[in-house]
Amino acid sequence: MNRNGILTTREEVAASHASEYLFPTEDMTFKGTLDSRSWGKKNCLVCNFTAENGMKVKLIAYLRKEATGNTYSPKKCAFNFADEWVEGLSFVCTVRMNGNGRHVWVSAE
Repeated sequence: MNRNGILTTREEVAASHASEYLFPTEDMTFKGTLDSRSWGKKNCLVCNFTAENGMKVKLIAYLRKEATGNTYSPKKCAFNFADEWVEGLSFVCTVRMNGNGRHVWVSAE
């Protein structure tokens, strides 16, 4: 685990039960608690949430190169999920289908 609480090894990810979290298959908005984060394969951060209804949701925050610096966040969010220790915090997350037919994380409040 790095200094920001991001899981960095396969063993850490396995111990966090990351396989229990699933990618969304429909548009949704939910309030959830961030349980863990790990680095993805392609400049992304995998964020695992438990929704209030108990559903376990896996969302991807892609690297966004902004004038203010690089961030890992959904498109409509100024919060950098890679910068701070945020496990245990709650967010209202919105997922929508993009033009390619994939459900993507568009906002977190």
